[in-house]
Amino acid sequence: MTLWLLGNEKMKNTKNNHALVLRALTYVLVDIRATTNLKKANTLANVFHNVPNLISRKQNRSEIISEIFAIAERLNCRSTIEGYFIAAAAYTGEDWPLESSV
Repeated sequence: MTLWLLGNEKMKNTKNNHALVLRALTYVLVDIRATTNLKKANTLANVFHNVPNLISRKQNRSEIISEIFAIAERLNCRSTIEGYFIAAAAYTGEDWPLESSV
């Protein structure tokens, strides 16, 4: 399912559905665009820049989320990234944290 098909519908994610990750990425990109804090923008970009590649390589969402949080831990921004996923889960109707990740 492509992002444009998601619209405003709440949908439950399945193991290989990337809606939760894509929604978190959407929020991150909006914040990168809106911030004047270059360090914040750089950190967010570093955490999420591999997401499109991971999706195109058919990684499942648990693997992608694990990689995102591994990088967030290394960059000391786990709580910030957690906030994006909490917001994304509220949008998609997913429970957070996922049992199979983080």
